[in-house]
Amino acid sequence: MLTQEQTACVETTSPAACVVAGAGAGKTTVIVNRVKELVSRCSPPQSIIVVTFSKREADEIKTRLAEEDPRLSDCLVGTFHAIAYELMPHKPVVLSEATSKQAIERCFTATGTSPKLMKLVDRYRIGMALGNPQGVMPAVDMYLSQLAISGESDYLGLLTWMLDHTASMWVSHILVDEA
Repeated sequence: MLTQEQTACVETTSPAACVVAGAGAGKTTVIVNRVKELVSRCSPPQSIIVVTFSKREADEIKTRLAEEDPRLSDCLVGTFHAIAYELMPHKPVVLSEATSKQAIERCFTATGTSPKLMKLVDRYRIGMALGNPQGVMPAVDMYLSQLAISGESDYLGLLTWMLDHTASMWVSHILVDEA
């Protein structure tokens, strides 16, 4: 049985809602019931994405959705990285963090750039994804070119791809657990 506040979140017609609650308060229950509500309002399950922080939690949500209604299993549920990978039409080889770091280090060495600047790599790439690069870093450009040529990606690359492409996709609702 949902509380009055949980019911309000499940039934809202607002395009955005935020649930802030402690562990065990029923946030996942709200998400499962929200998906059920959206489908009852004619949103196809395939157009609903549920994102969570961990694979374990994603598996829990998948199980609970399937128990509610087998049709809800058609929702795309997973971590940000897993969902990005699933949505990509061409599946890249995803580098581990260690392999990615070694590749970046090689690019820094090759371009004569100080390895001390490596902390800026993610900030630079996030800026690139948002259309606001923080200056030009030849080592990062080399690294990104090598990934593109080899058909590889790193974890940030998966998120960048998703940011670049989800606006043109079939997604009608994105629910995020543990943002």
